[in-house]
Amino acid sequence: MNFVTPSRKARFAQLGYLFKHTFTIFGRDASIVRPIVKMSLYACVMLCIFAAGLLCTLYERTGTGTLLMVIGVLLNFYRYFYYSRVSLVLSRMVYISASEGEPTAKRAREHLSGLHLQVFALGMLRMLLTWVRKSKSEDSGFLKRLLLGGVAGLGDLIGHFLVPVVAIDKCGIRESARTLSALKDNIPESLSGVFGISIMGRVVGSIMGYVYGVGIVLAVIVGLLAGAYFPAAFSMGTLGELFPIPENLPLIGPDTLFNVLPVCCVVFFSMLAQAVLSRIVDAIKVVYYTLFYARINHADELAPDMRADLDGYLKLEGDEAEGGDPVPAQ
Repeated sequence: MNFVTPSRKARFAQLGYLFKHTFTIFGRDASIVRPIVKMSLYACVMLCIFAAGLLCTLYERTGTGTLLMVIGVLLNFYRYFYYSRVSLVLSRMVYISASEGEPTAKRAREHLSGLHLQVFALGMLRMLLTWVRKSKSEDSGFLKRLLLGGVAGLGDLIGHFLVPVVAIDKCGIRESARTLSALKDNIPESLSGVFGISIMGRVVGSIMGYVYGVGIVLAVIVGLLAGAYFPAAFSMGTLGELFPIPENLPLIGPDTLFNVLPVCCVVFFSMLAQAVLSRIVDAIKVVYYTLFYARINHADELAPDMRADLDGYLKLEGDEAEGGDPVPAQ
């Protein structure tokens, strides 16, 4: 399998196209959205607990702060397995909806009962990919970054293909690996160019980079111009105490108080937005790869109206999805 990663322009085009057309799939039954809401709430609660722990520590309530931080760490560890389990439920619900069934979470959970080993394996894969991405972002040689980038991209592709294999056919880990190995040999000619392409890779980081950049600049300005009006616990002191600064600058001077509360708020709310956007993008990937797998291995079970438009959706056909030719994974 030739693994490729689209250019940044193509990734944004993919996001817009899949946002638009995936929500038409959700329109077949609104209950499909519930697993996405659950994952988003979990991510937000986890971040809020971390933030509350830091805030308690700042106000010298060390015991409460430590307890909240420990809870946050445990939630952070468990999220890999929670997201894997909910992704399986989402995948199953999408498949049921595409097959003209009634996609209830209860039916999906009943179908997936007893798959604890598969959930654990998918969670460990998510954890491994997180470690690989962090290792890639650290200072390292070009060859190491290139190797880890390929591993992360291929692992993400395999991980998302494993979800529908388990959710639809309840395959074990070894059986799932054999199914994926044989999958590329059964791809219809109309979809042969899609298999192996990373969908929306790193698009969340690209979007949030701009949000963090603009937000922090504005927050620093507010922290300087209105620093005296914010809680003293977040005050960094005057600019003159922090570094040498001329006295003839407009609006600010050596005696200007700088307060980091606006910066903290921007970072916190940006992290919440990033967490929710990550869950939405991940859910869209689950929907995409579920329909891709169903199109290949269970085409006869799909609803007629779904089959009619599915190839165009999977190939990302449309002007809004044209973002340039794929480039080798970096």
